[in-house]
Amino acid sequence: MLSTLWNVENPAVRTPPVTARTVMDRVTERWSNDHALPAITPHIGRQVDRFAFREDQTWHDTRSLVRQDPLLTALVLREANRAHGCQSLDGALEGLRSAGVRELLHRVAHGSVRMHDPDVIGWMTETQHYSWRLGRAAAAVARFTTLDVARVRTAATLADVGLLVGLSVLADGWSVRKHPRLVMELLEAGQHTLGWYLADAWALPAELQLIIGNGSSLEVQGHAHPTLAALRIARSLLFDMGLELRLPCMRGEPPHPTQLVEALDALGLGKVQLLAVRAEARRQLLG
Repeated sequence: MLSTLWNVENPAVRTPPVTARTVMDRVTERWSNDHALPAITPHIGRQVDRFAFREDQTWHDTRSLVRQDPLLTALVLREANRAHGCQSLDGALEGLRSAGVRELLHRVAHGSVRMHDPDVIGWMTETQHYSWRLGRAAAAVARFTTLDVARVRTAATLADVGLLVGLSVLADGWSVRKHPRLVMELLEAGQHTLGWYLADAWALPAELQLIIGNGSSLEVQGHAHPTLAALRIARSLLFDMGLELRLPCMRGEPPHPTQLVEALDALGLGKVQLLAVRAEARRQLLG
């Protein structure tokens, strides 16, 4: 999947050309450590700084912060999954309890890499916002099924975490401003591989690893996976509302009508239920 090559050197910083191998080398170097911390944008960093040194934040405040960033969500799940085997962000926060979460945020505040490239910050911020929207839309779908809403929302929030992994690595000296199309081609080719690598290295729950690394496919071992079906419907809903992912040369596209029907069938939803799901998603996202 990561066979795309970008053989363009950035003379301003004298870095080697970007290739699949150099990107994966940096991902391995930065993310495979069992104690690795995520790179964060300034906006998320400021909120983490405030939370890390306050003891009056509520569980809901903490959840709202972590949900804003898929990398923070993955980090909380990594820490909680070691001892508690959590399948959702809600379960992970409950497992760590307030003291554990505060200690983790202290580590992030002191040890995380802060992004400085304005282009990378903008692209990461848009990806964070889209992941949050996708989580809410997928939760709206799950409410009309027997799926666990919290688990579906967590899976949706993490579905595109590979984009954030790739962007944070590409920010290490390679110019995204000069070659946005080539950067996005590399990310499109490798985002799910990068996300799966993070999920595997951080020992996230097996189902989350499957969702993150699966890309746009609906089937797993020949059968439609219900969470993947909910994600496909959620992406379609966001596109209909004009809330799709918007990055330079990488725009979200709606599922083909046939693909949407396949996802609805997998969840036992018909046209009437789809109208109700769409209304719920609009209420959640547009008010």
